[in-house]
Amino acid sequence: MDILILLRQMVILLIVIIVGYVISRIGILKNGGSASLSRMVVYVFNPALIISSVVNSSVEDTGTVYITFLIAAVSYVFLIICGWVLGKIFGKEAEERITWNLLTVFANVGFMGIPVVTALYGTEKLIYVAIFILEYNLLAYTYGTFCASKDKAGKLFTKANLKSLVNVGTVACVIAFAVFLFRVPVPQVISQPLSYLGNCATPVSLLVLGISIAEQGGWKRVFTDVKAYRLSAFKLIAVPVIACLILSLFRLSPEIAGITLIMIAMPCGNLPLMLMKNAGYEANMCCNAIIMTTILSVGTIPLISLLYNVLQV
Repeated sequence: MDILILLRQMVILLIVIIVGYVISRIGILKNGGSASLSRMVVYVFNPALIISSVVNSSVEDTGTVYITFLIAAVSYVFLIICGWVLGKIFGKEAEERITWNLLTVFANVGFMGIPVVTALYGTEKLIYVAIFILEYNLLAYTYGTFCASKDKAGKLFTKANLKSLVNVGTVACVIAFAVFLFRVPVPQVISQPLSYLGNCATPVSLLVLGISIAEQGGWKRVFTDVKAYRLSAFKLIAVPVIACLILSLFRLSPEIAGITLIMIAMPCGNLPLMLMKNAGYEANMCCNAIIMTTILSVGTIPLISLLYNVLQV
């Protein structure tokens, strides 16, 4: 894996985050503005991204695509189990447990995953990334919404929370799967606006991240959060190493195995921050861990890839 690809992506990520930080600091966006932007990401931009990722993809080997659907599903089950166990061990409060659950599962598979996979395997392999993104978003608006739903009694299985599973995100996932399975042609007059809106998801999410840093006290608070360092260690090293060992036991194609490992080893994504803020949490630890894992992943992803290559010899 080319370290220069990762360094370039990290610089892009950090620049947009810094812009969000500056926007808040100089008063262009007042306190509380990040919550409004978060709602736009969750209810408009991200659903558009879900559908457009399928509409704009071309499929050649259908059999491999279905296998990838299964591998991605198993990968997310693995991550959910890891997040639940780690949350139970290290989460002393409800918000901490939810943070562990969400950040362990939801990595930055889109903005970082797509450019890295494109550089390593070519654009023709992006359909496999799209599968991970589809399942990611389906989980985000089911499992993610479920976890982030705030209940004073500390219960997730409530009538209100069950109703929250039916939302614009899950509807978008159902539409996306239908388009893929039945090869539904989508006219450009619809696909183009979806692409435009979907392209807003990542930059706006990163701006929200920078704004949130400013609202909670700045960079010093990020890099002095011991809990976020602990989460970063498990997210970037322990969990990917376990996944690496498991993948090495199966005879998967190099492309599918490599893409799966990249998806698991990616730093924490921004959507958990959107979901937690939308549910009313301060999400300070969540925000700090996203920043940390994004920076530290520059070194950890190549190391995980190197370990997998060694195990394959």
